[in-house]
Amino acid sequence: LGGVEDCEETFVNNMLEDDASLVLNECPLEYNNDDETPPTTKLQEIQALLQSAPWSDFLTSPGVWAMTLAHAAKNWELYNLLAWTPTFFSEQYGLNVKESALFSVLPSVCGMVGGLTAGNAADYILLKYVGDGDNNGDGNEAIEKRTQVRKLFQSIALLGPAICLYLLSNLPEQAATAQVLLGGAVGLQAFDAAGFGAAT
Repeated sequence: LGGVEDCEETFVNNMLEDDASLVLNECPLEYNNDDETPPTTKLQEIQALLQSAPWSDFLTSPGVWAMTLAHAAKNWELYNLLAWTPTFFSEQYGLNVKESALFSVLPSVCGMVGGLTAGNAADYILLKYVGDGDNNGDGNEAIEKRTQVRKLFQSIALLGPAICLYLLSNLPEQAATAQVLLGGAVGLQAFDAAGFGAAT
């Protein structure tokens, strides 16, 4: 809504205009009925906001659906792994509760390291691939390059855990091998911090 009178643009994500989804437009609500008075209560403000939202645009946007599905896949994998890891080690490897809990810590640590690594790696790639943003190049080309980097990291975040879990399906003989594969699944899943996570 850039250029619309009385609208204010706010850039998020390091104050860079690197993706259309990262621009928040703050515009006064328009009322269809000239006789209608502006909302006076919070409930009326919320109702007016919900009625003015472009719901059909949201529901038909491929970008919104891609982010929704990626988010759902990520959360399903992550929370199932974290919730069932102690039971897995207990039932498959006969570990007691204390040992099973210790083996269950590594995936969480790997997730933290994976997310931080992905963010730093994406920033480095963007700096080398896109530049510092001060050049007078084509803005659309820079947005396309940033989108490609995000897609790369999102692909790693979805395919990496799938490979680790496929290898885990053969039930390694050693609990440590299973721990490394589960850690790899959660650590690679955290690469979505530089994928769809950067656009939300």
